Amino acid sequence: MSAPARTIVAFQAAIIAIENGYQVALMAPTEILAQQHYFSARQILEKAGYRIVLLTGRSNRIAKHAVRRHIAQGNAQLVIGTHALIQEGVEF
Repeated sequence: MSAPARTIVAFQAAIIAIENGYQVALMAPTEILAQQHYFSARQILEKAGYRIVLLTGRSNRIAKHAVRRHIAQGNAQLVIGTHALIQEGVEF
């Protein structure tokens, strides 16, 4: 299966989870890939009303704090990022 096809399958699985009341985390191995997934997800899913955020290690301190708050409050339905998703301070 090609990379774009795997991404679409991941987005479809995310939609199923979101529609059943869950938050979804999609972790990419690199920041570049996380950003690509984030931009693709926004292009495809935001039009349908899904709330998507990006969290990476390089995000500035203020942006990280805001994203973590959205995640903890349940405002972010799809969280895309790198290993930063499993760092201390991130609460799903």
